[in-house]
Amino acid sequence: MTTVLLSTLGRGNYSETTYRFPDGRQYKTSYCTHAIAETFQPDETIVFLTAGATAEHWETLQLYFGDKKLERQDIPDGATEEELWRIFRVITDRVVAMPGDIELYLDITHAFRSLPLLLVIASAYLRQARNVTIKDIFYGAYDARVDNVTPVFSLLTFVTLFDWMNGVDAFSHTGDSAILAQLLRRTRLPKSANGQGQSNDLGEIADTLERLTLDLELLRVDAILTGAARLQRQLNTIENALPAYAHPFAILLQKVRSTYGRFALASPRRNLAETLDRQLKLISWFIQHGRLVAATLLAREWFISWQMFKSNSKVEEIYDRDQREHFSKEEIEAGLSQNESAVWRNLRSIRNDVGHVSYNRQTRSAAEIQKSVNNIQAKLEALFRK
Repeated sequence: MTTVLLSTLGRGNYSETTYRFPDGRQYKTSYCTHAIAETFQPDETIVFLTAGATAEHWETLQLYFGDKKLERQDIPDGATEEELWRIFRVITDRVVAMPGDIELYLDITHAFRSLPLLLVIASAYLRQARNVTIKDIFYGAYDARVDNVTPVFSLLTFVTLFDWMNGVDAFSHTGDSAILAQLLRRTRLPKSANGQGQSNDLGEIADTLERLTLDLELLRVDAILTGAARLQRQLNTIENALPAYAHPFAILLQKVRSTYGRFALASPRRNLAETLDRQLKLISWFIQHGRLVAATLLAREWFISWQMFKSNSKVEEIYDRDQREHFSKEEIEAGLSQNESAVWRNLRSIRNDVGHVSYNRQTRSAAEIQKSVNNIQAKLEALFRK
């Protein structure tokens, strides 16, 4: 494991001050980069410098570092978009070229224009592309010094915002909440944050989100409905603590609530009409999130459940595999209207084409199946509501 400090310097006069770190350690120097290197002892320090910054500070910085490994990377001023991309490439290419596992410290104290932002963004990118670990991000707040002691702030917690962005993106586009669950599991609530004796962490919500994600993937329909209902109760309980202690999730809270709330039902087998309603919403959700196979499979089963419900079948019969197969093969056609029969034939055809993964003499193209599946929910909704 190689530990590397990445830093930038701008032009200007950097006065000597004592940099005090969050753990209480401190070091007196003119450069926060030097204080970090002395305090945390990285294997190497790489400083990204414009021509102007090099002329003003490189020789002095070398004197401060002495025998410590110090490298300069030349970058343009960043005056144009093209130059900004060149800076990004210099940063990322240098780290990608390093062998083995890398841990990064970032210093964004002394910099020119947009360099601190570029350094953070490039490092966040490298977390994914190069699988580097960001150990810490430091900012020496010289203007906040007292008696010439300058506090150094750790901004590491804000790196998790990039993880939250990934989680939000996955949730928004695919409905997968596994990343959100992992992030919630890392977030602790203080004991004083809850007034009703609930757990002091968000592990229970994380557990529910992970189970929901798996149930959605494997079409455990009753478990999806009951899991969504359980999540609503948990969110209501913890909501007041979230803004202060899990702010990224607090912002997302309403979206999670409305997404899963539409098909939440605590007891699916007690009210089959409500269950059918929630399942229709679930089919729509599958289609909206590109889960066309799930939508196809559930739509076919929904149609059978609906017809058995209309024929006054008992709950245990509707949930019995053999009874369902018998009904779908021997009884269902007799009770269908012309419109219902057309929908049923189309459903069976699409389901068989998808389920048999195109091993048919006549098979649809993916685009044809997509178009058919996208129309399924509206047709079922129209039949169910009439």
